[in-house]
Amino acid sequence: MEVQQRLAEILGEILARPAQDFQADTLLLGAIAEFDSMALMMLITELELRFDVDLQDADFDAETFSDMANLSEFIQKSIEYA
Repeated sequence: MEVQQRLAEILGEILARPAQDFQADTLLLGAIAEFDSMALMMLITELELRFDVDLQDADFDAETFSDMANLSEFIQKSIEYA
């Protein structure tokens, strides 16, 4: 299963939305009301667990979580460097 599809499933679980709602051009942080600071922390924890990566605050910023494309790219790079 590719990163973007797995990411869509994770976001769907956290935000209580269908995974199909999350496409490459889907805006996230600031665009989805439910995607607040608590959801962001839950997402980071799930990303670390499910992709077996260690995400540090210095590794990402708000732009990383701006849309699905940016977030997918970030996770793919994190997997490659893990």
